[in-house]
Order: sequence, then C-alpha cells, then structure tokens
Amino acid sequence: MKPETARPIVFLALAIVFLAGCTAPAAEQTPQSGDSQPSPEELATPTQPPSQTTPRGTKQPEAEYAGLAENAALYESLAEAGLENSLVDFQNDIVLIAIELPENYEKEPTAYFVIGLTSAVAQPSQMIAVEIITPQGNTKYSVLASKAQQYAGGQLSEEQFKSSVQIN
Repeated sequence: MKPETARPIVFLALAIVFLAGCTAPAAEQTPQSGDSQPSPEELATPTQPPSQTTPRGTKQPEAEYAGLAENAALYESLAEAGLENSLVDFQNDIVLIAIELPENYEKEPTAYFVIGLTSAVAQPSQMIAVEIITPQGNTKYSVLASKAQQYAGGQLSEEQFKSSVQIN
C-alpha cells in the first residue's frame, strides 16, 4: 500500500476508536509488526463485563448504605416467627418495618419482639420504627437501636426501655 493511501485509513481507524470512546492501554498502543495473533495468555485474560463498566466521563455513584444483608436476615427471621406479611427497609438512619399482624398475635409483644430482632442487626445510631397493621388501625413503635441494645445487654431495666419507646 502506498503511504498516501495508508494515512487516511489510519486516520479513519483512529477517529472511529476515539468516537467510540475506546482507549487502548499504553502497552497495546505500539504498532505490531506482521500478522501476529494474540498469545494464549492474552486470550485467557478476563475482561470486565459491560454491566460493570461506566461510560467515559461519568462518575460512579457514591456507595450508599444499602442494608441488603440486614434486610434479608431480618425478613427471614420474621417469616420464621410466623410474621410472613412484612416489609423491611434498612436505611442510613432508620430501619422501617411494617407487619400485618396475624390472627392470635398480640400487638405490643409482637412489636417488642420485632424491635429486639432488629436491634441485633441495626447500627446503634439507627432508629427502629415498627408499624403493626391490624384491621382496627395501625400502631407505630419507634426507639433508638442503642436503647434496645442496652436493654438486651442488661444495661436498661424493662421500665427504662419501655419509657424510651414512642408509640403513635
């Protein structure tokens, strides 16, 4: 090929790579001579799946506290206790639990049971909010996780703990 015809082709190839947003690592930017094939090591090197890559120039979202493991653990514990109709949502500063109270379950003991379960996986600074849903209406119990943890550890009496629980 003549040098005059090779330049437009190289320029076109570089333009396509640039417009596609692809960049090659510095080691691969050096021209290779001949028709060499990739080595077996190069073929065996795993690449990052497209779902884990981000478009060039965009920022990765900052990691947020998702609480997925805590959600799953608490939901499973509630289901094992017969509280199958429940919603659990761990957030940075609050843990929200909504439970449809089954027949033959009492509202207050169930709420305190759920608070106890939640305090085992919650951060001390999180608020625990348990909403008990009944045909007669909903009742919300909320307490700081550290208070429930202190009660579970024997540092608070039952009266002290119950006085720290807000009931709405």
